[in-house]
Amino acid sequence: MAIHEQTASFDVVVVGGGFSGVCAAIAAAREGAKVALVQNRPVFGGSGSSETRMHIVGANCHSSKPNLRETGILEEILLENKRRNPYADFPVFDTIVWEKVRMEPNITILLNTNIDDVVLDGDRILAVTGCQNTTETRWTVYGKIFIDATGHGTVGVMAGAESRIGVVVAALDLHFREIDAARVDARGRSGLEPAHP
Repeated sequence: MAIHEQTASFDVVVVGGGFSGVCAAIAAAREGAKVALVQNRPVFGGSGSSETRMHIVGANCHSSKPNLRETGILEEILLENKRRNPYADFPVFDTIVWEKVRMEPNITILLNTNIDDVVLDGDRILAVTGCQNTTETRWTVYGKIFIDATGHGTVGVMAGAESRIGVVVAALDLHFREIDAARVDARGRSGLEPAHP
């Protein structure tokens, strides 16, 4: 339950603080946009944070493809991590990612904020709403542009965008066999994966 109410407006609202969301927010801020980066966890980095500890594989596949690499903002983060974190300690990496976001003056950080609804005008998103658990604050965040970097398309689904439910393999199989996504039953099964009682 929220005790406080807050409303804010931004040029760009990024929902999801994994690496795609972090890079999108930093890129927009560097172009002069006033940005909100909304993350439902206490740290940035998504699966690459200390909470999950999944390394960023990237283009070089852990050096198995030595002539390939990530560039841009992600490379900035990874190079800073190599410089300051020689033992690849995930909590140190969390700090480096947080600093990278925090040092951008055009970014407002909303950590521990779970977006649970959207405000629409027809098919256009006007705002996202959610509760910041650590401050017991209900936020309404207005924006001109919304970037859904949740990893699950959560904001898009809440806004009524077309979506599919299921595992990646089943989704690819559905796509390549051109099976209508409407065949997914009430339990989210497409009929391609084995049924479990």
